Amino acid sequence: STIKYIGHKSANTNNTWSFNWTAPATSVGNITFYTAVNKSNNGSGSSGDSIFHQQYVITPAQVALTVATGNDVTVCPNTGTQLQATASNTSGTTYAWSPTTGLSCTTCANPLATPATSTTYTVTVSNGGQTASDAVTVNTHNTSVPAITGANTVCPGSSVTLSSSGFSAYAWSTGSNTSTASVNAGGTYTLTATDANGCSTTASKTVTQGQAASTTISSTRPYLCGNNS
Repeated sequence: STIKYIGHKSANTNNTWSFNWTAPATSVGNITFYTAVNKSNNGSGSSGDSIFHQQYVITPAQVALTVATGNDVTVCPNTGTQLQATASNTSGTTYAWSPTTGLSCTTCANPLATPATSTTYTVTVSNGGQTASDAVTVNTHNTSVPAITGANTVCPGSSVTLSSSGFSAYAWSTGSNTSTASVNAGGTYTLTATDANGCSTTASKTVTQGQAASTTISSTRPYLCGNNS
């Protein structure tokens, strides 16, 4: 602990002295003042002189603990957003978030939240026997999976067109960035579609490769003569 001295040497017939004191900016616990006063008889001898001492303890007032989590947010499903709990006193403060679903950590001040659906998270902070709570809601946009239409079979030498609609942007596994994709071989084709909120969902469609038709020519006669056919 830090000890500081204040000296006062001038005589005072009222037996009263005063001084100004400014409390520390941060809590350091109890502050104790010790006083020692020499009462003199103003003579050259020690007879009648006295020493008085006393101590006075100041206990810092406890500042109310508060916490704020900020405004609610809206994100795409399964997209992370940083939460932030701001406590009035961070020294020695502990944090507890609930529910724990979708959080990167539950005992830190700023977990990453990745909820699949809209979720309200509550944080409780504790410090020195005090607790405070606040809540923040992470809303999720409504999304839909793109529907892919088109033929289920592609014949040799031909192509089929796969298509979707209702989204702002498209990305096919064929490389097409429009609402349609042309394919000329069997396989599974994937579409990632992005809506107006910037949320992306994925769907796929399997196209079967058709077989070429075969033709067989036969005759009831083993040979031809003259004009016979």
